Amino acid sequence: MHPQNLLLTLAQLYPTGDSPRFFKGYGTTLGLLMWAASIYTIMGLTFHKINKKRAAMEETSDGMTDRELAELGNNSPHFRYTT
Repeated sequence: MHPQNLLLTLAQLYPTGDSPRFFKGYGTTLGLLMWAASIYTIMGLTFHKINKKRAAMEETSDGMTDRELAELGNNSPHFRYTT
């Protein structure tokens, strides 16, 4: 985001007439914080579920060579997601 856009946004969220409480600004900030926390939680749970599936798949890929596993890329059972 460009600094000019940020200044315009902040001027709308924290107008001097709302001081000292700034309900609109703090409410927006809290809402964005809760949204980010929920997205991060969903992402972590999804990655955990995918990693469990890949751990089970790793046992069945014993017959594959290292080259074949490397060619799978992100679909390789050795590939893990981290957060």
